[in-house]
Amino acid sequence: MSPTRRCFLRSVGAAAVGGSLAGCTGLDDIAGANDGILAAVDATDGSENWTFEAADWIRSSPAFADGTVYAGSDDTYCYAVDAADGTERWRASLGSGSEDWVRSGPTVVDGTVYIGSDSSHLYALDTDDGSEEWSIETEDWVRSSPTVAEGTVYVGDESGVLYAVGADSGTVRWRYRTDDAIEGTPAVADGTVYVGSRESGVHAVDIESGTDRWQAATGEEFVAGPAVADERVYIGNTDGRMYALGVDSGTVQWDRTLDDSGVYRRATLADGALYVSTSEGRLYAMDTDGAPRWEVGLGGEAYSAPAVADGMVYVGSDDETLSAFDTEGGDRWTYSMLDWIRTDPLVVDGTVYVGSD
Repeated sequence: MSPTRRCFLRSVGAAAVGGSLAGCTGLDDIAGANDGILAAVDATDGSENWTFEAADWIRSSPAFADGTVYAGSDDTYCYAVDAADGTERWRASLGSGSEDWVRSGPTVVDGTVYIGSDSSHLYALDTDDGSEEWSIETEDWVRSSPTVAEGTVYVGDESGVLYAVGADSGTVRWRYRTDDAIEGTPAVADGTVYVGSRESGVHAVDIESGTDRWQAATGEEFVAGPAVADERVYIGNTDGRMYALGVDSGTVQWDRTLDDSGVYRRATLADGALYVSTSEGRLYAMDTDGAPRWEVGLGGEAYSAPAVADGMVYVGSDDETLSAFDTEGGDRWTYSMLDWIRTDPLVVDGTVYVGSD
């Protein structure tokens, strides 16, 4: 793993909160410092069920299917881990270079794991043993997590291309080009796929033809993926502003400035509420018309989409903490990890799965 690149990334993160990492000392200078952790935590009280250690950071949000948890790591592997005890079932290499990091979150459908890699590929892997079913080469890194709908995989890359790929065959059905990176997960609803692009706003694309339906160019950067419900597209930008756009035309129905930082993960819709985390280190709950419900401070910047289940909200932050709140904003518990949490928690059957650096 490249020490220079690691040092740069840590320095950028520290600068964002007004700090520094002189000489990049500390975690990057000790043996095993780059190990990533996948943890399984009891959703009711935050007690630890198990942890699994990869050889490098885990910034790939986990997926679950049939008793197995899947996640990628900066060590270039996609892992399949037994959800009961955290033992490794298999690993699949998704690149030959030391910086072919796997930060795309996996999506599992019908016995296949779909996942992207910094090797500039999208992969389809067999859930039984991790063997490759197919792969396609993309124009740049794939850090967008795939969305699978009606036999098609939708995913974006860092060059700004949205791909529609046959889920069974790996055949590219169409490509749609934006002006900059697509890093968020595409959303599919009613014959349209929606994506945010860093420099070119929000795009709505016809799923059959790959042609443009509309673009909403607000002049801001969108890293987060959209959420779609009730005839609206909800998405936040890197200036800390949330938007609700009409699904038919992209017209702004409302917008709200949350704070002075940014929204880097998709908003979560649950039971008529919208939950959003920001790099200011705050968690917001609001009505779907943008009216505020409550907000709470976290101990560090948040690059983690909230997960909502059974009256609880879970979110990770850069103070190495997974926090749980009730849906009224009350503190419930915290779970401490060894490094930054930059994955989206996943809640399945009373267990929270989350990865960390």
